[in-house]
Amino acid sequence: MYCGADDLIFNHNNRNDMGVFKIMLKTTYLSLLLFFEAYGNGLPIDGKATRETVYLYKNLVELSKSGQFLFGHQDALAYGVGWKSIPGKSDIKEVTGDHPALCGWDLAGIETGSPVNITGVPFTEIKQHTVEGYERGEIITYSWHMMNPLTGGAAWDAKKGTVSSVLPGHEKHEIYRHWLDAVAGFMLSLKDKDGVSIPVILRPFHELNGNWFWWGGKNTTPGEYKQLWQFTVSYLRDEKNVHNVLYAFNTDVFKSENEFLQRYPGNEWVDIVGFDIYQQKHHSNQSFARKLGKGLAMLNAIALQQNKIPALTEFGYNKLPDDKWWTQVFSETVKKHRLAYAMSWRNSGTTEYYAPYAGQQSAEDFRSFYHSGIALFSKEARRRKMYQSTDSSTVKVFETNITMDDGIALSTRIFLPDTNKAFAAVLIRTPYNKELEMWIDKRFLSNNIAIIIQDVRGKYKSGGAFYPFANERADGLSTLRWIRKQPWSNGIVGGWGVSYMGYTQWVIADSLDAAAPLLTSDDMYSFIYPDGVLSLQSAFLWGYANAAKSGEDMSAERVRQRLSRLPLSVAADSIAFLLDWLKHEKRDGYWDKLQFHGPITSPVISIAGWYDIFLKGQLNGMQQLAKEGNPQNKYIIGPWAHGLTGYKNDYGGEKRTGSYGQMSFEYMLSALKGRSVHLPPPLKESRFNLFIMERNEYAGSDVWPPEETTSVPYYLQADHSLSIQPPAKSKIYAYTYDPSDPYPNYGGTFLGDSVGPALQNRNISRTDQVNFETPAFEEPLILLGPISASLWLSGNTDCSDIIVCLEDVFPNGKIINIQEGASKVFFKGKEAQKQDISVWATGYQLNPGHKLRVTICPSRFPRFNRSLNTCEPIYEAKQVHKATQKIHVGPGTPSGIYLPVYTFNKPK
Repeated sequence: MYCGADDLIFNHNNRNDMGVFKIMLKTTYLSLLLFFEAYGNGLPIDGKATRETVYLYKNLVELSKSGQFLFGHQDALAYGVGWKSIPGKSDIKEVTGDHPALCGWDLAGIETGSPVNITGVPFTEIKQHTVEGYERGEIITYSWHMMNPLTGGAAWDAKKGTVSSVLPGHEKHEIYRHWLDAVAGFMLSLKDKDGVSIPVILRPFHELNGNWFWWGGKNTTPGEYKQLWQFTVSYLRDEKNVHNVLYAFNTDVFKSENEFLQRYPGNEWVDIVGFDIYQQKHHSNQSFARKLGKGLAMLNAIALQQNKIPALTEFGYNKLPDDKWWTQVFSETVKKHRLAYAMSWRNSGTTEYYAPYAGQQSAEDFRSFYHSGIALFSKEARRRKMYQSTDSSTVKVFETNITMDDGIALSTRIFLPDTNKAFAAVLIRTPYNKELEMWIDKRFLSNNIAIIIQDVRGKYKSGGAFYPFANERADGLSTLRWIRKQPWSNGIVGGWGVSYMGYTQWVIADSLDAAAPLLTSDDMYSFIYPDGVLSLQSAFLWGYANAAKSGEDMSAERVRQRLSRLPLSVAADSIAFLLDWLKHEKRDGYWDKLQFHGPITSPVISIAGWYDIFLKGQLNGMQQLAKEGNPQNKYIIGPWAHGLTGYKNDYGGEKRTGSYGQMSFEYMLSALKGRSVHLPPPLKESRFNLFIMERNEYAGSDVWPPEETTSVPYYLQADHSLSIQPPAKSKIYAYTYDPSDPYPNYGGTFLGDSVGPALQNRNISRTDQVNFETPAFEEPLILLGPISASLWLSGNTDCSDIIVCLEDVFPNGKIINIQEGASKVFFKGKEAQKQDISVWATGYQLNPGHKLRVTICPSRFPRFNRSLNTCEPIYEAKQVHKATQKIHVGPGTPSGIYLPVYTFNKPK
């Protein structure tokens, strides 16, 4: 904020490019990171961010969870009320004896080559303050009130068409690139005395929902703004190789989450989210506090939903006329919410100041605010070492290459605890970069357990070629043998991993002393082809991300376009393993080689999610282990998915669901120490812990499905109802399925964004479906166990697919998906034939006033591959055929769904 113009930011074989996984790590694996389960995920959007930048991000994440925040001040060290350019001085220090923990500067003027910025501060001085602030442990943030490139006026010259003029291919684009070159040069010049790049926060194009800047409000469109932001980030990061920047997106005051997100450029383009807010003279303290509190509540919700760091990017009350404003208005409001930092605006003189100076009427209250501990200043920031890993439990960290049986060397990072005794180890094998310490729970080190993390074959620093799943057993066993031969090893090794990393543990579990595979399975066919129908988005999104070129467009819209191409061999983009998956549409020897079949006798904790992509295969593995495995094995299924959910339901938070990071840590610690394993609250000591969503508690069982579960048929009726009574009347429901307009999925068990539970009302008007509903329940109905459907079907094509969706209809009409299943159908003539369909499993309570709804449709694209209504192999099929599908109900064709009705304390 300034008062006005007068007050004048992979190729296929390149294993070192973390940019490949930005989408997956930012929007898919965010919810899987065990130790960053609040705001942010421990990883900046820049996959090549410097180590200090990564640590800054991680420490801001942790700070945002703590209830404290960094206090910042714009231009704090350059000038204040009654002074200018006095080394070591700031108004904040004059009041508290301490500088702010965060200092803001403006880059406006750098684009024209001016030696000073918009407020007259020389860029040489800004650079000096940046270096000195970094050495004190403070945080630096830059805004950029850049001039109008179309008119040559100031940032406030809000001429329409300016944004479009600087986009690629337009008249002012080259000028804008030169401006970015100047910014990049400045950023790259920020080095400490040892030549280390200094991390900074850049917040370009701020207050974008207002009309006062050329990039804001009605002066441009949301699409143009997003393009401007994305080009700016991409150019600095990917073209100019600026890797010491975190990117902050901030609005002015906003009325709704939709308004905030209208111009949001996407999760892969933003690190920090925030907004600016000022108390005006006409605002009472109460009205401002309400406005601030409402904004912070919405910001926290957005930060959680988008997995970003929340910040109050600008705030203030000009001239601070209330001598208790800091403690009774600002602090009382902010402490109810979560922030990483809050920055007050500048003190430019006696008529414009937003922080107290010595003798100002709110100075004493500000000192109380300083001592309250809610806001952190320079000394505390220095103590917290915001640019470093604050863990001190290791005395030795080193990297080595471990040679596999065929001579390939795999890059491995070793963390050893501070002890002279031999110790156990936890092995982590990852395709997602072993350098990312977010995969590591260093609590193991403080318990004298080593951590070994390895890049799998063909990834990052490891040799060989990457081909998913094929080498993980052999390479894992070679690594185990190496570990057990080391002088520091006592021979005990456990394996931990989530998703692909969990697969690497499943396939060597027979040789581990304990294993914690989370949200994963060793049965890759059930992941790629659940019940024989290709899980298109999950398989191909993962494939695209693993083979993406640097800077490649991986937006949701672009991915959807790629998935829509036919035949699928074209959609596979010459990615070898995707092509192989398409060629092996049926379970055969190809898949059999990727699955581990041996007995596992060591203790295992297997954690799954009701909406997770691996649920089907993981449940099968749990059942097998429960019959044959270690009696100390534990099996947990919670309300989790393999990505970011779009529907807001925390199921009671971790007090109800527990943290699977804590679960796996405590289990592994006990198992590796040779102690009896116990589970932390709220889990029970039974073998299975099964979370019941909407009831929000775990049910314990020693078997799957639970003994308290009864399979109850609910029959499809001739009046679209769903009842436990067998149908008395017959009816044939029919619809036309057009693969060129496939029934879309919203939410569900797939890999990506907006997974899991989601509103289904957007599909209500489609004609290619049939729906059935129960009456509203008077008592809760608990579903806990496997679900199946038995449908009588006919059609006018030889081959097609059928999808069954189980849904919850809320009293207000909202429809939320519970689970879905798909099956291929091979029609034999015109007569109705019985088709059994697995609808996977769930733990869900339908509450009083709710209805149970079954939707039958021919596709859910792109969660499942769309059938083209032919029997051609999907690898080569490209001809689209419309087809009619019919669902038969009645006494002779009793179509229905079999629900796992659970009763607490059912008598045995």
